[in-house]
Amino acid sequence: MDGAVYADLMFQNHGPQRQATLRMDDVENVNEDPSCTSEKNLGFSFPRWFLAGSVFLVVALLTLTAALLSYYLQVRSNLRSAEEEAETLRVNNSHWLAELEMAQEHGYWMQKNLSSLQREYRSLQETILPQLSYNQTQRQKDLQVIEQQRQDVRSNLSKLQEQYGSLRKKNILIPWTSNLLMNCMATAQEPDILCPFCPLGWRIFELSCYLLSGDAGNWDESRSWCRMRGGYLAVINDEDEQNFLEGLVNETTWIGLSDHHREGNWRWVDGTPYESTTWFWHTDQPNNDGDEDCVTLSPVSKWDDDKCSEKYKRVCERRADRLSLKGITLSN
Repeated sequence: MDGAVYADLMFQNHGPQRQATLRMDDVENVNEDPSCTSEKNLGFSFPRWFLAGSVFLVVALLTLTAALLSYYLQVRSNLRSAEEEAETLRVNNSHWLAELEMAQEHGYWMQKNLSSLQREYRSLQETILPQLSYNQTQRQKDLQVIEQQRQDVRSNLSKLQEQYGSLRKKNILIPWTSNLLMNCMATAQEPDILCPFCPLGWRIFELSCYLLSGDAGNWDESRSWCRMRGGYLAVINDEDEQNFLEGLVNETTWIGLSDHHREGNWRWVDGTPYESTTWFWHTDQPNNDGDEDCVTLSPVSKWDDDKCSEKYKRVCERRADRLSLKGITLSN
Protein backbone atom coordinates (compact mmCIF):
# COMPACT_ATOMS: atom_id res chain seq x y z
CA MET A 1 0.00 0.00 0.00
CA ASP A 2 2.94 2.24 -0.94
CA GLY A 3 4.45 2.02 2.53
CA ALA A 4 1.50 3.86 3.88
CA VAL A 5 0.22 2.89 7.26
CA TYR A 6 -3.24 3.66 8.32
CA ALA A 7 -4.33 3.90 11.89
CA ASP A 8 -7.79 4.32 13.11
CA LEU A 9 -8.13 6.57 16.16
CA MET A 10 -11.23 7.02 18.21
CA PHE A 11 -11.84 10.35 19.90
CA GLN A 12 -14.85 11.32 21.95
CA ASN A 13 -15.45 14.99 22.79
CA HIS A 14 -19.06 15.27 23.90
CA GLY A 15 -20.12 14.56 20.32
CA PRO A 16 -20.29 11.79 17.68
CA GLN A 17 -17.29 9.52 17.06
CA ARG A 18 -14.83 10.60 14.40
CA GLN A 19 -12.23 8.60 12.55
CA ALA A 20 -8.88 10.06 11.53
CA THR A 21 -6.51 8.44 9.12
CA LEU A 22 -2.83 9.18 9.29
CA ARG A 23 -0.21 8.28 6.79
CA MET A 24 3.22 7.11 7.82
CA ASP A 25 4.73 9.95 5.90
CA ASP A 26 2.73 12.43 7.93
CA VAL A 27 3.95 10.80 11.08
CA GLU A 28 7.50 11.03 9.93
CA ASN A 29 6.96 14.68 9.00
CA VAL A 30 5.73 15.33 12.49
CA ASN A 31 8.85 13.75 13.91
CA GLU A 32 11.04 15.77 11.58
CA ASP A 33 9.32 19.11 12.23
CA PRO A 34 8.68 19.66 15.90
CA SER A 35 7.11 23.02 15.25
CA CYS A 36 4.12 21.30 13.90
CA THR A 37 1.50 20.89 16.57
CA SER A 38 -0.29 17.66 17.19
CA GLU A 39 -3.61 19.38 16.86
CA LYS A 40 -2.75 20.55 13.40
CA ASN A 41 -1.36 17.17 12.24
CA LEU A 42 -4.19 15.25 13.86
CA GLY A 43 -6.70 17.42 12.28
CA PHE A 44 -8.65 18.44 15.53
CA SER A 45 -8.36 20.84 18.62
CA PHE A 46 -10.03 21.24 22.17
CA PRO A 47 -12.32 24.22 22.57
CA ARG A 48 -11.17 26.95 24.97
CA TRP A 49 -14.35 26.72 27.01
CA PHE A 50 -13.66 23.05 27.57
CA LEU A 51 -10.20 23.79 28.95
CA ALA A 52 -11.50 26.64 31.11
CA GLY A 53 -14.33 24.44 32.42
CA SER A 54 -11.86 21.65 33.18
CA VAL A 55 -9.62 24.02 35.11
CA PHE A 56 -12.61 25.45 36.95
CA LEU A 57 -13.83 21.96 37.75
CA VAL A 58 -10.44 20.94 39.12
CA VAL A 59 -10.20 24.11 41.20
CA ALA A 60 -13.76 23.59 42.47
CA LEU A 61 -12.98 20.00 43.38
CA LEU A 62 -9.81 21.07 45.20
CA THR A 63 -11.70 23.82 47.02
CA LEU A 64 -14.49 21.42 47.96
CA THR A 65 -11.95 18.83 49.08
CA ALA A 66 -10.16 21.43 51.22
CA ALA A 67 -13.49 22.57 52.70
CA LEU A 68 -14.55 19.01 53.40
CA LEU A 69 -11.16 18.25 54.94
CA SER A 70 -11.40 21.36 57.13
CA TYR A 71 -14.96 20.46 58.11
CA TYR A 72 -13.87 16.88 58.84
CA LEU A 73 -11.01 18.07 61.01
CA GLN A 74 -13.33 20.46 62.86
CA VAL A 75 -15.95 17.75 63.38
CA ARG A 76 -13.26 15.36 64.55
CA SER A 77 -11.91 17.98 66.99
CA ASN A 78 -15.44 18.68 68.26
CA LEU A 79 -16.06 14.95 68.60
CA ARG A 80 -12.84 14.54 70.57
CA SER A 81 -13.81 17.48 72.82
CA ALA A 82 -17.26 15.96 73.29
CA GLU A 83 -15.69 12.61 74.22
CA GLU A 84 -13.41 14.34 76.74
CA GLU A 85 -16.38 16.22 78.21
CA ALA A 86 -18.36 12.98 78.33
CA GLU A 87 -15.48 11.28 80.17
CA THR A 88 -15.28 14.21 82.58
CA LEU A 89 -19.03 13.98 83.15
CA ARG A 90 -18.72 10.24 83.80
CA VAL A 91 -15.96 10.84 86.37
CA ASN A 92 -17.96 13.66 88.00
CA ASN A 93 -21.05 11.48 87.96
CA SER A 94 -19.11 8.73 89.77
CA HIS A 95 -17.95 11.26 92.37
CA TRP A 96 -21.47 12.61 92.75
CA LEU A 97 -22.85 9.11 93.16
CA ALA A 98 -20.23 8.36 95.82
CA GLU A 99 -21.04 11.61 97.63
CA LEU A 100 -24.75 10.84 97.33
CA GLU A 101 -24.20 7.40 98.89
CA MET A 102 -22.17 8.99 101.70
CA ALA A 103 -24.89 11.59 102.23
CA GLN A 104 -27.55 8.88 102.30
CA GLU A 105 -25.52 6.86 104.82
CA HIS A 106 -24.95 9.98 106.93
CA GLY A 107 -28.66 10.72 106.75
CA TYR A 108 -29.39 7.15 107.84
CA TRP A 109 -27.18 7.49 110.92
CA MET A 110 -28.66 10.91 111.69
CA GLN A 111 -32.13 9.42 111.48
CA LYS A 112 -31.04 6.56 113.73
CA ASN A 113 -29.54 8.99 116.26
CA LEU A 114 -32.70 11.10 116.08
CA SER A 115 -34.79 8.03 116.81
CA SER A 116 -32.54 7.19 119.77
CA LEU A 117 -32.83 10.74 121.12
CA GLN A 118 -36.58 10.63 120.71
CA ARG A 119 -36.73 7.34 122.67
CA GLU A 120 -34.56 8.82 125.42
CA TYR A 121 -36.75 11.91 125.51
CA ARG A 122 -39.88 9.78 125.82
CA SER A 123 -38.14 7.74 128.52
CA LEU A 124 -37.36 10.95 130.42
CA GLN A 125 -40.95 12.06 130.12
CA GLU A 126 -42.27 8.66 131.21
CA THR A 127 -39.85 7.89 134.06
CA ILE A 128 -37.62 10.75 135.19
CA LEU A 129 -40.19 13.52 135.22
CA PRO A 130 -42.77 11.50 137.20
CA GLN A 131 -39.99 10.46 139.59
CA LEU A 132 -38.94 14.08 140.06
CA SER A 133 -42.54 15.05 140.63
CA TYR A 134 -42.90 12.20 143.12
CA ASN A 135 -39.69 13.22 144.93
CA GLN A 136 -40.89 16.81 145.15
CA THR A 137 -44.24 15.67 146.49
CA GLN A 138 -42.50 13.34 148.95
CA ARG A 139 -40.23 16.12 150.16
CA GLN A 140 -43.20 18.37 150.71
CA LYS A 141 -44.82 15.61 152.76
CA ASP A 142 -41.57 15.14 154.70
CA LEU A 143 -41.42 18.87 155.41
CA GLN A 144 -45.00 18.79 156.59
CA VAL A 145 -44.20 15.84 158.88
CA ILE A 146 -41.10 17.58 160.21
CA GLU A 147 -43.05 20.75 160.82
CA GLN A 148 -45.72 18.79 162.63
CA GLN A 149 -43.07 17.04 164.72
CA ARG A 150 -41.49 20.39 165.50
CA GLN A 151 -44.83 21.68 166.71
CA ASP A 152 -45.32 18.50 168.75
CA VAL A 153 -41.86 18.91 170.29
CA ARG A 154 -42.63 22.50 171.21
CA SER A 155 -45.91 21.44 172.72
CA ASN A 156 -44.28 18.58 174.64
CA LEU A 157 -41.49 20.89 175.76
CA SER A 158 -44.03 23.30 177.15
CA LYS A 159 -45.76 20.45 178.96
CA LEU A 160 -42.45 19.13 180.31
CA GLN A 161 -41.51 22.56 181.52
CA GLU A 162 -44.82 22.80 183.34
CA GLN A 163 -44.36 19.30 184.77
CA TYR A 164 -40.77 20.07 185.74
CA GLY A 165 -41.94 23.19 187.53
CA SER A 166 -44.48 21.17 189.46
CA LEU A 167 -42.01 18.33 190.11
CA ARG A 168 -39.56 20.70 191.66
CA LYS A 169 -42.16 21.37 194.27
CA LYS A 170 -43.02 17.72 194.83
CA ASN A 171 -41.29 14.51 195.71
CA ILE A 172 -42.17 11.58 193.41
CA LEU A 173 -41.32 7.90 193.53
CA ILE A 174 -39.70 6.25 190.50
CA PRO A 175 -39.52 2.44 190.52
CA TRP A 176 -36.00 1.00 190.24
CA THR A 177 -37.21 -1.17 187.36
CA SER A 178 -38.28 1.86 185.32
CA ASN A 179 -36.55 2.38 181.96
CA LEU A 180 -35.81 5.89 183.12
CA LEU A 181 -33.32 4.52 185.64
CA MET A 182 -31.81 1.65 183.61
CA ASN A 183 -28.85 3.68 182.29
CA CYS A 184 -28.19 6.17 185.06
CA MET A 185 -24.62 7.27 185.56
CA ALA A 186 -22.77 9.55 187.85
CA THR A 187 -21.59 12.87 186.53
CA ALA A 188 -18.65 15.10 187.33
CA GLN A 189 -20.99 17.19 189.48
CA GLU A 190 -21.48 14.50 192.12
CA PRO A 191 -23.80 13.61 193.70
CA ASP A 192 -25.84 14.58 190.56
CA ILE A 193 -27.06 11.63 188.52
CA LEU A 194 -27.74 11.60 184.73
CA CYS A 195 -30.19 9.00 183.45
CA PRO A 196 -30.42 8.82 179.61
CA PHE A 197 -33.35 6.91 178.12
CA CYS A 198 -34.79 6.18 174.64
CA PRO A 199 -38.28 5.95 173.12
CA LEU A 200 -39.87 2.56 172.82
CA GLY A 201 -38.19 0.39 170.18
CA TRP A 202 -34.90 2.27 170.20
CA ARG A 203 -31.64 0.83 171.55
CA ILE A 204 -29.49 3.01 173.81
CA PHE A 205 -25.71 3.25 173.67
CA GLU A 206 -23.96 5.83 175.84
CA LEU A 207 -25.92 9.07 175.19
CA SER A 208 -27.50 8.09 171.82
CA CYS A 209 -30.48 6.02 170.72
CA TYR A 210 -30.44 3.71 167.65
CA LEU A 211 -33.29 2.28 165.59
CA LEU A 212 -32.91 -0.49 162.99
CA SER A 213 -35.56 -0.60 160.26
CA GLY A 214 -37.36 -3.74 159.18
CA ASP A 215 -37.82 -2.79 155.53
CA ALA A 216 -35.33 -1.67 152.87
CA GLY A 217 -34.97 1.47 150.77
CA ASN A 218 -32.40 3.54 148.89
CA TRP A 219 -30.14 6.02 150.67
CA ASP A 220 -32.37 9.09 150.16
CA GLU A 221 -35.47 7.18 151.27
CA SER A 222 -33.58 5.92 154.32
CA ARG A 223 -32.51 9.44 155.30
CA SER A 224 -36.15 10.63 155.04
CA TRP A 225 -37.31 7.59 157.03
CA CYS A 226 -34.98 8.48 159.90
CA ARG A 227 -35.97 12.16 159.82
CA MET A 228 -39.64 11.26 160.10
CA ARG A 229 -38.80 9.42 163.34
CA GLY A 230 -36.91 12.32 164.84
CA GLY A 231 -33.42 11.07 164.02
CA TYR A 232 -30.86 10.75 161.23
CA LEU A 233 -28.83 8.03 159.57
CA ALA A 234 -26.25 6.83 162.08
CA VAL A 235 -23.01 8.80 162.47
CA ILE A 236 -20.04 6.75 163.75
CA ASN A 237 -17.54 8.74 165.82
CA ASP A 238 -15.35 6.12 167.50
CA GLU A 239 -14.48 2.45 167.68
CA ASP A 240 -16.86 1.69 170.58
CA GLU A 241 -19.81 2.99 168.56
CA GLN A 242 -18.59 1.04 165.50
CA ASN A 243 -18.43 -2.20 167.51
CA PHE A 244 -21.90 -1.57 168.98
CA LEU A 245 -23.45 -1.02 165.54
CA GLU A 246 -21.68 -4.08 164.07
CA GLY A 247 -23.40 -6.11 166.77
CA LEU A 248 -26.73 -4.38 166.20
CA VAL A 249 -27.03 -4.92 162.43
CA ASN A 250 -27.29 -8.39 160.92
CA GLU A 251 -26.94 -7.49 157.23
CA THR A 252 -25.83 -4.67 154.91
CA THR A 253 -27.29 -1.41 156.27
CA TRP A 254 -27.16 2.26 155.25
CA ILE A 255 -25.34 4.75 157.50
CA GLY A 256 -25.22 8.55 157.22
CA LEU A 257 -22.00 9.00 155.16
CA SER A 258 -21.88 9.98 151.45
CA ASP A 259 -19.96 11.99 148.84
CA HIS A 260 -22.77 12.44 146.32
CA HIS A 261 -22.39 16.25 146.47
CA ARG A 262 -18.76 16.11 145.31
CA GLU A 263 -16.67 13.01 144.55
CA GLY A 264 -14.18 12.26 147.36
CA ASN A 265 -15.67 14.88 149.72
CA TRP A 266 -17.22 12.59 152.35
CA ARG A 267 -19.82 14.22 154.62
CA TRP A 268 -21.91 13.00 157.55
CA VAL A 269 -25.62 13.83 157.51
CA ASP A 270 -25.48 15.68 160.85
CA GLY A 271 -22.62 17.94 159.74
CA THR A 272 -19.92 16.13 161.74
CA PRO A 273 -16.56 16.62 159.95
CA TYR A 274 -15.45 13.38 158.32
CA GLU A 275 -11.79 14.13 159.08
CA SER A 276 -12.49 14.21 162.82
CA THR A 277 -14.07 10.75 163.00
CA THR A 278 -12.47 7.33 162.97
CA TRP A 279 -12.57 5.49 159.64
CA PHE A 280 -13.61 1.86 159.39
CA TRP A 281 -13.38 1.13 155.65
CA HIS A 282 -13.18 -2.43 154.43
CA THR A 283 -10.02 -3.43 152.52
CA ASP A 284 -9.68 -1.64 149.15
CA GLN A 285 -12.62 0.63 149.97
CA PRO A 286 -13.85 3.14 148.96
CA ASN A 287 -13.28 2.38 145.25
CA ASN A 288 -16.17 4.29 143.60
CA ASP A 289 -16.83 1.30 141.34
CA GLY A 290 -19.68 2.47 139.09
CA ASP A 291 -20.49 5.80 140.74
CA GLU A 292 -20.75 4.56 144.33
CA ASP A 293 -21.42 7.58 146.55
CA CYS A 294 -23.18 6.24 149.68
CA VAL A 295 -21.81 4.10 152.52
CA THR A 296 -23.11 0.88 154.03
CA LEU A 297 -22.17 -0.98 157.21
CA SER A 298 -22.18 -4.75 157.51
CA PRO A 299 -21.23 -6.98 160.44
CA VAL A 300 -18.41 -8.59 158.44
CA SER A 301 -16.97 -6.14 155.89
CA LYS A 302 -17.29 -2.91 157.91
CA TRP A 303 -17.75 0.15 155.59
CA ASP A 304 -18.27 -0.12 151.85
CA ASP A 305 -19.26 2.52 149.28
CA ASP A 306 -22.23 1.52 147.13
CA LYS A 307 -24.69 3.00 144.64
CA CYS A 308 -27.16 5.25 146.42
CA SER A 309 -30.01 3.71 144.42
CA GLU A 310 -29.51 0.27 145.97
CA LYS A 311 -32.06 -0.81 148.58
CA TYR A 312 -30.86 -1.81 152.06
CA LYS A 313 -32.12 -1.53 155.61
CA ARG A 314 -31.13 1.56 157.59
CA VAL A 315 -29.95 2.33 161.11
CA CYS A 316 -31.05 5.65 162.61
CA GLU A 317 -29.53 7.62 165.47
CA ARG A 318 -30.88 10.32 167.76
CA ARG A 319 -29.83 12.01 170.96
CA ALA A 320 -31.08 10.16 174.06
CA ASP A 321 -33.56 11.87 176.33
CA ARG A 322 -32.09 12.60 179.78
CA LEU A 323 -33.33 12.69 183.33
CA SER A 324 -31.13 14.58 185.73
CA LEU A 325 -31.41 13.81 189.44
CA LYS A 326 -29.98 16.52 191.64
CA GLY A 327 -28.27 15.58 194.88
CA ILE A 328 -29.39 11.95 194.91
CA THR A 329 -27.30 8.86 195.61
CA LEU A 330 -28.50 5.68 193.95
CA SER A 331 -28.24 2.39 195.81
CA ASN A 332 -29.81 -1.03 195.65
